[in-house]
Amino acid sequence: MRPVPVNEACTEWADACGRDGGVAAVRYVFDSSKGRYRMADAGPVGGASVGAYEGSLVRAGSQWLIAARPKAAGVAWMKSDNPFASLPPAGVRDSFIGTIQKAAFLCADGQVRLFSGKGDRSVLYSWDIRPDDFSSSNERVVFDSRTLKAPYNNACGRVVDCPMVLPHMGGREQYVLYRFRPKALDVPYAGALAGDKEKDAAGVYYSKIAYSKPLPSMWRFGGDKSATAGSPSRGHGRTSRPWHNRALRRGSGQGLGAVLVPIRPTSPTGPTA
Repeated sequence: MRPVPVNEACTEWADACGRDGGVAAVRYVFDSSKGRYRMADAGPVGGASVGAYEGSLVRAGSQWLIAARPKAAGVAWMKSDNPFASLPPAGVRDSFIGTIQKAAFLCADGQVRLFSGKGDRSVLYSWDIRPDDFSSSNERVVFDSRTLKAPYNNACGRVVDCPMVLPHMGGREQYVLYRFRPKALDVPYAGALAGDKEKDAAGVYYSKIAYSKPLPSMWRFGGDKSATAGSPSRGHGRTSRPWHNRALRRGSGQGLGAVLVPIRPTSPTGPTA
C-alpha cells in the first residue's frame, strides 16, 4: 500500500504490514548517511483475533486508521492516536464486501475511501468511510471489467485488484491505478486457461476522481514560499460526479477502455490516446 508521511519534513514515513498473525504500523526513517530509508520501529500487532492481513494505513486528522483483510468476510478496522504505541481490538464490518482484497486511502478532498469488490473481483468499487465509526456510504463502481471492449473468453474469469490512489498533483482530477488480469492466468479456471487474447487485455488500468474544484498538489518543491520544499500541502473539496474511466486505444485501433500499461502491446508503440 502507499506509505504516508509521519512528519512535516517527510523524513519519516509509515505503512501497515502483516506481522505475527495480524498487522502493525511500521515506521521508516531517512538515513542521510546512506541516502535511503530504513525501518526504524514497528507498533504493536493488531487484528490477530480476526486473522487480519494486507493492511493499509491512513492518517485522517489526528487519527490513524488501519484497514485490513480479515479471514472472514468484511473489513477489519482499527483506530489509534498513535499506532506505534497501541492499537485497540479490530472491529469487522461490511460483510457484503466478502473476503477479497481491500485498501483504504485518504483522497485529495480529505475523504477516506475504501476500494474493494463485492463477493468477486470482476468489479472494483469505492465507498466513502466515516473515520469515527467506519460506516460506509456512497458506493460507486470504479471499474467493471465486464465492460471491456476486447476479445475475451469469460470462462477464464476476471480479476480487478491492487488499487492505488496516486498522490494528487493538483487540479480537479486524481488518478487511481488498478490491475486487471484473467483469473485463469497460469492454472485452468472453470476448465479454461488464458490465451493470448486474455493476456493481451491484462494490464494496469486507471480511473480518475473528479472534484468540484481544483485542489492543491500534495507536494510543493523549491521556490514555493507557501510550503516547505518536499512537504505535503493540504486542501479539501467535494466530489462532484461519479468515477469515470478514460478510454485509450492500442496501435491496432482496438478500444479497450482505460488501458494504461498493457502487458503485451499489439504494436511497438503500445497504447495511444
